[in-house]
Amino acid sequence: MNIFSSTVIRTIMVLCTLFIVQLKGTTIKSILLYEHEDQEGYARPVLVTADCVNLPNEWLGQASSVDLRGNCVILFSEKDCIMGTNGRAIRLTPNDFGNSNLAKVDFNDLAQSLRETKC
Repeated sequence: MNIFSSTVIRTIMVLCTLFIVQLKGTTIKSILLYEHEDQEGYARPVLVTADCVNLPNEWLGQASSVDLRGNCVILFSEKDCIMGTNGRAIRLTPNDFGNSNLAKVDFNDLAQSLRETKC
């Protein structure tokens, strides 16, 4: 039993090492969504990818401001980054007027999904 346990532990360590080596040099992008304007209140970090990222259920329609952390994103008012018949989208860049108050760009409490875009 001890031999099996040490083999399993070594295998896990090797897999973890490979995973870390694979991630080395990779930049993980994220933004912060805030529940209130001017980047106040509870903040929720969200990973940003070229693929669509749906916000967690508890954050649907809750974002009032955003810290893009140098990233450019498109926020969507529908899940799965679709426009739909009533859906909307807004492209945000780090120096945009509406980042500190999404109400200024008519997008307060609307974000349900996002994806990265080029700056």
